[in-house]
Amino acid sequence: MSKKKEDMEMIHPNPCYETVASATAASKPPDLSNKKTNYSSYIKCLIAGWITNFVLILAVAAILAIFQARVTSGVDAQIQDLQLSGNQSRSTNAAGPPGPTGPSGSQGLPGAKGEKGDTGSIGPPGSPASVVGGVSYIRWGSTTCRLGVTFVYSGQTGSTRGEDQGGASNYVCMPNNPQYPSGYGIGVKGNSYVYGTEYEQPPPPHQGSHQHNAVCAVCYVADKHTTIMIPARTSCPTGWTMEYHGYLASEYIGHHRTTYVCVDDGVSSVPNSQADVDGGHFYFIEVHCSGFACPPYHAERELGCAVCSK
Repeated sequence: MSKKKEDMEMIHPNPCYETVASATAASKPPDLSNKKTNYSSYIKCLIAGWITNFVLILAVAAILAIFQARVTSGVDAQIQDLQLSGNQSRSTNAAGPPGPTGPSGSQGLPGAKGEKGDTGSIGPPGSPASVVGGVSYIRWGSTTCRLGVTFVYSGQTGSTRGEDQGGASNYVCMPNNPQYPSGYGIGVKGNSYVYGTEYEQPPPPHQGSHQHNAVCAVCYVADKHTTIMIPARTSCPTGWTMEYHGYLASEYIGHHRTTYVCVDDGVSSVPNSQADVDGGHFYFIEVHCSGFACPPYHAERELGCAVCSK
C-alpha cells in the first residue's frame, strides 16, 4: 500500500474513504476526469451510512420502548395480582364471632370539675302536694263532728277529782263501749280514779247544764296535718279551717291543776247525769285584769275559743 493511502486512512478512518481510495488506486495512472465521480460516491456512502445509523437508532429506540412497555405492563399486572390477592384475602378472611367479654378494668381517677352550666328554664308548675297522715282532735262538749270530718267515737269526759292532789292533769274522752283487758282484777284498790266531769256555772245560755256531765267526740281530718286551739277567739286565721268553737274551760282555781280545753258552744251533756258528785269539773274561764291588758280583755266575761286545722 502506498504511503499516501496510509496517510489518508490515518486522517479519514471510515469505510467510505476506503471505497474512494480503492477506486483511485485502481486507475493507474490517475484518471483526473473520474475524480468528481469518486467524491460523489463518497458522499453517497456517507448519506447511506447516516441513514443506516438513523434506522439502527430508531430500531434500538423501538426495541427499548417495547421492552419498557412489557416491563411496565408486567409490573402493572403484578400490582393488579397483588391487589386482587389482597382483596380476595380480605374477603375470605371475614371477621369472626366476637370474643368473650374481658375483665372489667380498674376505676379511673375522677375527672376535673366542669364549668358551671347555664341556668335552665323554669319548669311547669307541679301538682298539689298530697297531705299524708291526717290529724285527729277531741271535741269537748259534743257527740258529733263537723260535716266532712270522720267521726271516730263519742263518749264522756273523764278527769281526776278536783279536790285530789294527785292523779292526772288532763281530760280524757272515755268511750261509751269500754273494753277491759283479760287480766283485770276485782276489788277496790283506792289508788287512783277517773271521774266524770261536770259543768260548773256555765254561761247564761247553758245554765241548764249546771252539774251535768260533759260529753265528747273524737274526730279525724284526713286532708289536714295539724290542729291548734286558739283561746279568746271564735274564728280561725286565714287559710285555716274551723273545726268548732266554744268556751275555754279548766278545773277550779282551788283544786289540782288541769289543762285548758275548748268546750263546744253547744255544751252538750250526758242525759240524766245531773248530780253534784264533785268529780272533775269544767269551770269556764274569765280574765283577771291583774297583770293582764284590759282592754282589749274584760274582766268577768267568759272567754271563747276556736279549734282550727290546716
